[in-house]
Amino acid sequence: MTHLALLEALRRVAGDQPFTFVSEWLGYLPFGQYCWFELDGVDVTQQLPPFDSTDLVQLAAAGLLVELDHTSKDTDSRTVYRLGASGEIPPRSEGRDTPGP
Repeated sequence: MTHLALLEALRRVAGDQPFTFVSEWLGYLPFGQYCWFELDGVDVTQQLPPFDSTDLVQLAAAGLLVELDHTSKDTDSRTVYRLGASGEIPPRSEGRDTPGP
């Protein structure tokens, strides 16, 4: 999975609407940390490619996602994002896995 594949899927699913990345830890084994995306309170994770929370951090660092809000309680968190203000997805270049100039 590339960062741009996730970005393109988020653009397709969310458009200009804010979406929420939710991370929840059940606190006991064998159950671990669950992560998903919500759009208007509906889980849209199945419409996206496999992802890792670090993908979101890197996309935000590149200015392609904007963090609007973050709330955290114990080991659970909710982060609201929207797509970057530029509205542009950089063109694909051969062998490139991360966005950027």
